[in-house]
Amino acid sequence: MDFVVVLVDVFTLELAAASLTSAANCLEFCSNTLAVFTPVFEKCLETSFACWRNGFHASRVEKITLFESLMADTVLSATLLTNLVYALTAASGE
Repeated sequence: MDFVVVLVDVFTLELAAASLTSAANCLEFCSNTLAVFTPVFEKCLETSFACWRNGFHASRVEKITLFESLMADTVLSATLLTNLVYALTAASGE
C-alpha cells in the first residue's frame, strides 16, 4: 500500500515538474518574443506621438487663427453697427 502511494506521489511530482518546465519554456518564449518586438513597439509609439503632437499643434494654431478671425469680424460688425446708428441718429436730427 505504501508503495502505491509512493508511485502516485512520484507520478504527481513528475507531472508537476513537467508542467513547471513547460511553463518556464513558455515564459522564456514569450519573453524572447517581447524582446524582439519591443524596439518596434517603441518606434511605433514615438512615431504616433510625433504625429499626434504635430497634428495637435496644427489644430491648436488653426483654432486660434479662427478665433482671431471671428473676433475681428465681431469687432468690425460692432463698429459698423455703431457707425450706422450714429449716422441714422445724425440724419434724423435728434
